[in-house]
Amino acid sequence: MRTWIIGIFSVFFLISGPFCQAQGKFSSVIKNKQLIEQGEFHQARSNLEKITIQQPNDAEAWLWLGVANYHTGSPKTAVDALVTALSKKLSQEDKVIAYNYAGSAYFRMNYWEESIEQYSRSLFLQPGNLVTLVSRGNALHWSGNYKGALHD
Repeated sequence: MRTWIIGIFSVFFLISGPFCQAQGKFSSVIKNKQLIEQGEFHQARSNLEKITIQQPNDAEAWLWLGVANYHTGSPKTAVDALVTALSKKLSQEDKVIAYNYAGSAYFRMNYWEESIEQYSRSLFLQPGNLVTLVSRGNALHWSGNYKGALHD
C-alpha cells in the first residue's frame, strides 16, 4: 500500500512540474502584456528581454518583446523579435499581431516593400481587416504604387 501511495505522488509531481512551470511562464507573459496595454513599454521590454534569455523558445514572449520594442522606438529590434516569434509556434491570432507590428516597424524604417509584404501576410490570415488594409494602402502609397494604394 505504501509503495502504491508513493507511486501516485511521484506521478503527480512528474505531471504537475511542467504544468506549474507552464503556468508560471504563462502568467509572466500575461503580466507583461498587461504592462504593454497600460503603456508601461520600457518595463515590459526589460522584463521580456530577461524572459527570452531564460526561455528562448517562448514564442509569445518574443511576440510581446517585439511589440514593446516597437513602442519604445526601436523598429529594428522589434522586427528582429517579431521574426523570431514567427519562427516559433504562434496562434493564428498572434501571427496576425506579429505581421501587423512587423509591417508597422518596417514602415517606420521606410522599408516599403517589406512593410507591404508583412501586411499582406496578415491579410492572408485575416482578410478584410480594415486597419491592416489602410496600413498596407499607406505603404503602397509611399512606395509609389498609387494604383495599388487606391485599390486597398
